[in-house]
Amino acid sequence: MNLIPTLFLVQYTLGGWVTFNFREADDTIIERVGKIEAIVQRENQDGQLENALKLSRLLFINELGIFKSADRRSRADDRELWMVEEEPLYTVSPNVINTSVVVWLEDQPQPNRFDYRVREILYQNFVTHQWRIRPITQRHLHPSEYVVFPNSPPIQNMRQFKFMLDIYFNDFETFQIVYYSLGGIYMQLENMPFELQK
Repeated sequence: MNLIPTLFLVQYTLGGWVTFNFREADDTIIERVGKIEAIVQRENQDGQLENALKLSRLLFINELGIFKSADRRSRADDRELWMVEEEPLYTVSPNVINTSVVVWLEDQPQPNRFDYRVREILYQNFVTHQWRIRPITQRHLHPSEYVVFPNSPPIQNMRQFKFMLDIYFNDFETFQIVYYSLGGIYMQLENMPFELQK
């Protein structure tokens, strides 16, 4: 089950959508729509640990920059927002959350009722660092959207191994005067005994 702890008598779920107040760089506060990606603990100003939510945000039409078009402007009138794949995620206190909302990602079945819809995703190409916009069907899924937790092992007394796999991409140049670069994808097992990593 992907329920996260109850915060201020409200229960949130991973992958759930909320509206929250966000302070911009110029100290204006705007209401944003975001997806709960994780729950973490962080130190507050008094040095005490407190619960916090990590949120990804959705963009409004006026934030699309060069991707703002007449077609997208008309779709924004029909409650369309745009997903953005970016780092870092926003880490917010639960007291800035306003309400839960229903967001229809159009690569999923349509719900009976929804507050907002998302048809496209904006992301930055990690090689060229240029922003691109693509259909929502090409997004990366959050594990809460596809991982199914079994109730019990299929066989009694069956050993279970849980491991973490880190994947790195490195695009480095071999020498200063060479016009091409070498790239590599590296995988590393994190939490298994050394004899099982072989």
